[in-house]
Amino acid sequence: MSDQANKRRVRDAYEAFSRRDLGPFMDAIADDVDWIDPLPPDHPVGGVFRGKNEVARYFEELGKLATFKAFDVVDIVAEGDTVVAFLHLETTMRHNGRDFVGDSAHVWTFADGVAIRYRIFADTARIMAAFRGD
Repeated sequence: MSDQANKRRVRDAYEAFSRRDLGPFMDAIADDVDWIDPLPPDHPVGGVFRGKNEVARYFEELGKLATFKAFDVVDIVAEGDTVVAFLHLETTMRHNGRDFVGDSAHVWTFADGVAIRYRIFADTARIMAAFRGD
C-alpha cells in the first residue's frame, strides 16, 4: 500500500474509535501485531501486547479504566511504511474521577497493508499521576 493509503487507514481507524467502533482499528492491525504502550508493566494497559487477542484485551482494560472526553486527531503524517498520528486526549479515570489531559504520538509500522507494530509515546508520569490519584 502507498503511504497515503496507510494514512487513510489510520485516520479511518481513529474516526471509528472515536465512535466506539473498534472494527476498523482491529482490521488495520496484523494478526501478530506488536502493540507497545509505554506505561509501566504493572499498569493494566502498560507493556507489550502481541497479537489481536491481546490488543482486544488492551482495549477492554482501557474501557474499564478511563472515559474519553476528547480523542482528537491533530495531525497524521506518513512516509513509506510508517504513519505517525498526533493526538490530543482528555480522559477521566473511572476508579477515582481524576482527569488526564495531554498529547500523544502513535507510530504505526505497516507491511502488506496492515500494522505490524504500534507504539505509543505519551506523558506517562502525568497519566500515572491521574491513575494513582496524585
